[in-house]
Amino acid sequence: MSTPHNVVLIITDQQHYNTLGISGCRWAKTPNIDALASSGICFDNHMVTNPVCSPSRASIMTGLLPSENGLWGNGCRLPVHHPTLATIMNDHGWQTAHFGKLHLVPIITRTEPHPSYGFQTCEVAEGDQQLLDDDYFRQLRRNHPDLFVQYVDEMYTRGHATAYTSVMPEDKHVSTWVTDRSIDWLERRRQTDRPFLLSVGYFDPHHAFNPCEPYASDFADADVELPQFDERWIDSKPDHYRAHYEVCRGITRDPEQLRALIRAYHAMIAHLDKCVGRLVQTLDHLGLLDSTDIIFTSDHGELIGNQGLLWKGPYLLDHLLRVPLIISRPGSASRRISGLSSMLDIVATVQSLAGVSERDWTCGSGKPLVDHQMNPFPQGARDCTLTEWFARPGTPPGDLKCLRTDRWKLVHYNQSPTQGELYDLQSDPGECNNLFASPEHAATKDQLSAQLAAHYLSQRPTTPCEGGW
Repeated sequence: MSTPHNVVLIITDQQHYNTLGISGCRWAKTPNIDALASSGICFDNHMVTNPVCSPSRASIMTGLLPSENGLWGNGCRLPVHHPTLATIMNDHGWQTAHFGKLHLVPIITRTEPHPSYGFQTCEVAEGDQQLLDDDYFRQLRRNHPDLFVQYVDEMYTRGHATAYTSVMPEDKHVSTWVTDRSIDWLERRRQTDRPFLLSVGYFDPHHAFNPCEPYASDFADADVELPQFDERWIDSKPDHYRAHYEVCRGITRDPEQLRALIRAYHAMIAHLDKCVGRLVQTLDHLGLLDSTDIIFTSDHGELIGNQGLLWKGPYLLDHLLRVPLIISRPGSASRRISGLSSMLDIVATVQSLAGVSERDWTCGSGKPLVDHQMNPFPQGARDCTLTEWFARPGTPPGDLKCLRTDRWKLVHYNQSPTQGELYDLQSDPGECNNLFASPEHAATKDQLSAQLAAHYLSQRPTTPCEGGW
């Protein structure tokens, strides 16, 4: 067996790929996250399995598609019989701990603590002000009751469609709390004679667009660019795009409102960057940095005005499906990898980095993105990635299946075979021109459809939707 490595897995929420200095965003203030890439590998085409939180996070933790693990949408729970990243690493002798957002069961409606899904230490902070009952909110309500009320009130009075500065001070913010608890575990609670997997889940930069100070002021006058948009692009897409565009257009077609949202969004990411820096500094101070690999990624992206849309949902565009992925090891050469990778590969990658013998891997349908020596794609890059959307019965647009290759993307609409999406990502990386109805591209569409169909033998998951997001 290879020398064991510790692994820190950092998962943000709803972070667009182009939000880091390393990804080319000129107004990003992310020196700590960029530094991870300076001693590691940046995977430039890392794709998620679902464009919303719960099913995507379940894929990270199981290495399985939503249709395989059963958690098909927000409001469902991950069946407990599936091995998770935590249970797998427990079985190989690693300590496992999670702090922050986990979201493998419904938010709002649950009345019991979030199951740990194998993490030996598990302190949950889902972050959403509609939840009110997790480890973070309980301590906030107990220790700072007035601030708790103000924080909850601001969401209900300010909403998710405007940018504003949160009443929450930085030292009591949920991102800071998650970082503090992770650091406390590293310093005081871990067993120093065993390797560990530390999972850190941040709620930001998920809406509401409400950064705390000083980050809100730092971005108040940032020279951000607005997404390019032509309303005719919406006309080429299936009907549900137009419906959501009509909801969003009052904001996304108002340059000042949209510019304020983009600034607030990046201010939240700047706060996360400071949190990541504190984690890395702690590892260094404890003498753990040289024996610890760090994975930084997100569960899905954010539309943030692209295509005239906001937030997330059943829009299988790269703005939602493509997310940052950095795998960092001190002393490693900085590399950029353009080959396709999937969040299904995270479980296998953690085992590979940690030094678990390949004969002992349990990794769902994923494969390692690096070997134990940090060589990329030891089993080869993917020729395609898959993404799924399962709608609640009777809810437009119905179930969707997406196949993405290096050049092409096909989105199949199960309930509406005459509708669909086909994009040539080589000539149209912004996915503006839907070629699904183009006679010149019929052969390409048929070829991709056959490739997609070859992957699908399973039926729609039967896990009940409990509601509550």
